[in-house]
Amino acid sequence: MIKTFKELIKDSLTYGLSSIIGQIIGFLLLPLYTTYLTTTDYGIMAMLLIITAMFVPLSSMGITNAVFRRYNLHLDKSMQKTSLSTSYTAVFIIAIIWLIIGTIFINNITLFLVDEIKYKNLVLITLISGFLSSILAVLNVVLRAKRKVLELSAFRIVQLLITIFITVYLVAFKEIGVAGVVWGDFIGVLCVTILQHLYFKKLIKIKINFEELKELFSYGFPFFPHRLLTYATAFVAQYLIKEFIGMSESGLYNIALRFALPLAFVVTAIQSAWVPIKFQIHREEESNSSNILSNMMNVYFIFISILFVCVLSIGPDILRLMTTSDFHEAAKYLPFVILIPFSRGIFHVMGTGFEITKNTKPMPIVSGLGLLVLLIISILLVDNLGIYAFILAVILSWSTQALVMRYFSIKRFYVSINYKLLSFLILICLFMSFTYFFIQDLEFYNRTRIQICTTIFSLLFILYFTFYYMKNKLNSLYNYNFVLDKFIRFINRF
Repeated sequence: MIKTFKELIKDSLTYGLSSIIGQIIGFLLLPLYTTYLTTTDYGIMAMLLIITAMFVPLSSMGITNAVFRRYNLHLDKSMQKTSLSTSYTAVFIIAIIWLIIGTIFINNITLFLVDEIKYKNLVLITLISGFLSSILAVLNVVLRAKRKVLELSAFRIVQLLITIFITVYLVAFKEIGVAGVVWGDFIGVLCVTILQHLYFKKLIKIKINFEELKELFSYGFPFFPHRLLTYATAFVAQYLIKEFIGMSESGLYNIALRFALPLAFVVTAIQSAWVPIKFQIHREEESNSSNILSNMMNVYFIFISILFVCVLSIGPDILRLMTTSDFHEAAKYLPFVILIPFSRGIFHVMGTGFEITKNTKPMPIVSGLGLLVLLIISILLVDNLGIYAFILAVILSWSTQALVMRYFSIKRFYVSINYKLLSFLILICLFMSFTYFFIQDLEFYNRTRIQICTTIFSLLFILYFTFYYMKNKLNSLYNYNFVLDKFIRFINRF
């Protein structure tokens, strides 16, 4: 199991390398961006992002989800190549069709998302970026299936650097506003798409094996409405904020999401590494795989909870420091916005065991219920809670999906979860979120004192209950009896 942990950590760190660099550069550039971009510009950026985010699942139609399983099932390398080429060709054709449809209805899409037809050219560029991202998604899946994490990270870093360089030049020096961001994203994804095609020129061919395509669709198609609904869950709230409250508030929500990215990128990085590794564990460990996966999941819950506390402890003040006064209102949203990647992280691992079997048909039910919860909560509470209604709706949406996913997963391949530990971790994170929310209007000195006390309290109790619930696990690996007893006595004094 220790070996598997090391592999997961290694792959997660490698997947997250480009995100870490992006986080650092992004934070450093925020003062620049918020000087040249308004809250409304950030709202427009969020609306345009919906196009790219929805284009990818519409084009893949679940095929990219099936590649992992098909690639691992094929022992013959020629069949592995056939599977990869078939998935690439199918996604390429579907993406072309969606690009044509999007171009035909570009006026309608522009008015629906940003309300003004003058942004039509930006919508067109974003549609092309979505097409390229769809093709790139298949190539990235190939790298993940082959566990070429270093190569994947290298491509991501190249894309990131190109995008940032072009964006800074166009926004800061040419001063073309949100158009500079759109062109920066387009040029970045275009360059990396070309580079990855050169890298894969001997591995992927333009051809379709219809028998293999049938298998890919059979397993992957239920993921299509699921991914579509999942992305809708993420962006419907953003759209509803724009419709019910305004584009400027949508931009503030977007800024708050950016400062929750340290937690979000860790969740994404671990999930990227988790998918191929859990297939490998199930294949190699067989009867013991359930126990290994269970231990890894419990450690994961502890890790993201500690990270949650650390990110929130400095997030609001860093937001104020790194942005202009027009964006400071977003600091009040952050204590709850950061619960979104936290709940999404729980959802991703609660379904462990689901993909191991062939029956993936309940996937649309999972995401459909999540979207339904989001819409109901948003509509019922928007008059009373305003923007917080949408934040709460997204959190409850991911939580609902996690519970439903768990229900279906244990019927296929049971992996135990320490619910007492998980429940406690969730309560600590909620306590910290509410505390930080209520102190944001205090003066800096008073706010800082409360923040320090709350953070220390939360971390101590997370460690206390972690040792308490996992004492037997730890003692089976290390001789920690003396240390644990001393630590528990110390905490009990409080």
